[in-house]
Amino acid sequence: MLETFIDRKDAGIKLAAALSDYITKDSIVMALPRGGVVLGYKIAKKFKLPLDVFISRKIRHPFNPEYAIGAITETGHILINEQSISSISISGDYLVKEISEEKKLIADKINIFREGKPLPNLNSKDIILVDDGIATGYSITAAIESLRQLKVANIILAVPVASIDIIESLTKIVDKIFVLLSPPYLSAVGEFYSDFSQVTDDEVIEILSKSKRP
Repeated sequence: MLETFIDRKDAGIKLAAALSDYITKDSIVMALPRGGVVLGYKIAKKFKLPLDVFISRKIRHPFNPEYAIGAITETGHILINEQSISSISISGDYLVKEISEEKKLIADKINIFREGKPLPNLNSKDIILVDDGIATGYSITAAIESLRQLKVANIILAVPVASIDIIESLTKIVDKIFVLLSPPYLSAVGEFYSDFSQVTDDEVIEILSKSKRP
């Protein structure tokens, strides 16, 4: 039976324990909201590091909104699964509309979580990129690609759970990866948590308000 985490705080504490040898004076914790911020806070607090959000949202399948066909980040970087689009004949009009909606939601989240301020200067910084788990991998991959475009020094990816296939794919585009659980197949991240209650915007705001910011 696979180990499970009590909640996101528990997962964050366990991730922090694995990261001790990879923290530098230039490290910044960047967490994907909302769930990733809970874990990111535990890591940032343990090592007295700055914490901020990095917003990456999935581009939804037209017939199954829970399924991603790509992702878009707050830098405007877009990642699309061309195979998925061609296999089900997703129209260009749908993509334009979906991407436009996600851009508006990203702008809203920047206003909520960062008071409308842009990303901090991440040039030459060591980024610890955190989420509460990886299912399809689109959001985290888009985030990694965006961070590379911002000329960060290194990217250390830290997540509690991701499938073996996803890990193999992401290992090629980050400098170091820490995954505590790696099942052969993962259908839902929440299956590995005893408590996977939804994190609210207010909880994220509270965490950021008591965190050291970059």
